[in-house]
Amino acid sequence: MLQQDGAGLHVGGGTAVLEAIRASGWPAILLPGIGRRSEIDPRMRVFSHGMSPEKVGLAYGVFRGGVQDFIISDASSNTVTFGVRQGRIVGAIDAPIFAPGLIQGPLDVEAIRKVDAGLLTANGAFTAGGILSKAGRHRLEECTPQERETALETLALFASMEMSALSVLMRDLGSQAPALCLAGSPAQLIVERVSQLMGREVRALRTFDAARGCAWIAEDIYKGESCILGLKVDSSVRSQERRHR
Repeated sequence: MLQQDGAGLHVGGGTAVLEAIRASGWPAILLPGIGRRSEIDPRMRVFSHGMSPEKVGLAYGVFRGGVQDFIISDASSNTVTFGVRQGRIVGAIDAPIFAPGLIQGPLDVEAIRKVDAGLLTANGAFTAGGILSKAGRHRLEECTPQERETALETLALFASMEMSALSVLMRDLGSQAPALCLAGSPAQLIVERVSQLMGREVRALRTFDAARGCAWIAEDIYKGESCILGLKVDSSVRSQERRHR
């Protein structure tokens, strides 16, 4: 049995959307995230969780555009980076593992000590482990010009470092120069700097690209696709589709 309570601040937006779709009676596809049980590079299964379902939508949008090998870093409130090789998701670095986002981030030594001392829960430390959080800010709009510049520069640096880390995996799997993409609300603000740090072009994805990719997944499954980026489609979906036709 998998735990249903995730790391991070629970807002409830996903639950609200799920309930709205369920009440509508529309046929729908439920996407999984990537975790230890997924068909990814076995070395990446050391981590219990890699990425959440909407990242699959991000990946599918790029794949649908004709790109087979790529890395996406979704750097926003938290940072998640993943690689796709020959149209299959091969591994992901989730937010609690490496690069901090603006709000959430991995537990450093100071945070671990506070958790051990009972001053914070582990999830509380993660939720407040981001670049802005550690500076006592919650949004870029609250920052002074200097704070904003430093925060974006820091986000760009860590996103680049995480993309570089995934490049090692991709290179070992035979992809020498995968396409590089940056997602998240600050993507347009940092894409030029990330390109400089990576020494090559990085493309910024748009804010609705994950939603569009998810819609394409549903469309292609409806048309008969049996595998999405290495994720097998549950055969029961077919019988449900037939009942709705």
